[in-house]
Amino acid sequence: MFSYVFTEGRCFIYYALIVLTQFWLQPVPYADLSGDGYVDLNDYAILCRIEQGDIWVAKYNWLCENTYADGSTEWVEGWTYTVWETEPLKRDRHPEIPGFDWTDRWGQRPLAEMNYIFFEEMFPDLIIEDANEPLYMELPARQAPPPSITRWEIASTHGGGIGQLWQVMADGYVEPRTKGIEKLRIWFNQPMNTDYTDPGLILLTNQRTASESHPCSVQWQQPDCMVITLCSALPDTDTYRIRIDEPLWSSQNLLLGGTGEICVSTLKGDVDADRSVAAEDIRAVKNHVGEPVDNLNARFDVDASGTIDSQDVFIVLAHVGNSAPLCQP
Repeated sequence: MFSYVFTEGRCFIYYALIVLTQFWLQPVPYADLSGDGYVDLNDYAILCRIEQGDIWVAKYNWLCENTYADGSTEWVEGWTYTVWETEPLKRDRHPEIPGFDWTDRWGQRPLAEMNYIFFEEMFPDLIIEDANEPLYMELPARQAPPPSITRWEIASTHGGGIGQLWQVMADGYVEPRTKGIEKLRIWFNQPMNTDYTDPGLILLTNQRTASESHPCSVQWQQPDCMVITLCSALPDTDTYRIRIDEPLWSSQNLLLGGTGEICVSTLKGDVDADRSVAAEDIRAVKNHVGEPVDNLNARFDVDASGTIDSQDVFIVLAHVGNSAPLCQP
């Protein structure tokens, strides 16, 4: 994988013109990027394409043996950057020379070859960490795909030494345990800006009454995982739309994409998640009595005691007839 960051406000064209002007006045062999024998606008055009981000750049490591006047030798390490119009293929140089270099799938020459001194001087903020794969410049950080939510999770704390369990919530999730919904977790597909911790970021809307509220806290477990702690458990027999209500940005300053919301219900005893408590729920709990509680069957431990037993059956029986409204668009 690669990481790459462009410093905002850096005037690349101005800098490139200064450097190339110096090259015209005092030509330097490695500034002839196109290999045509001249340091000219063709070379400058290649630099612009790299900066604009529509080109492939690959980096490979090499070793050479230097022999000095006193007869001593030394292995010297270096790097070469190659620039390609299309994605290059990695080629094993073994057995001729250890390591890898690059070739075009149609046998074309690279647009440019630069040693690391020149490349890293021109692009000090572009880092290619892995020398074994090319970096496609079409999607620099400022144009990368927006972040998105990969999953929502709910936390439930069970007795008997089990502790806190996290379970995935799909849209339309129904929470059947007596403790209700108190803590949620949102996972993202890329690191986010963890400065966003205002509880006002999250809005909870009761689908029955249209009342709105916010959680007590928003914290980051890690850059791609947000933890939401509610002030109290959501009331029973209701349905709620939970959404990210303010702009949320990634660590690369990209705005969150997608809907950023989920609809959930709280209904004690509704272990089959059909938004009604009935005889089917009683039978479902009975089918799991005596099982050790884990992430897969935790919803059948209705009282969250750490065991699935007759007490859970009685709780479901006591709530038969209750229901929760469907999620509204």
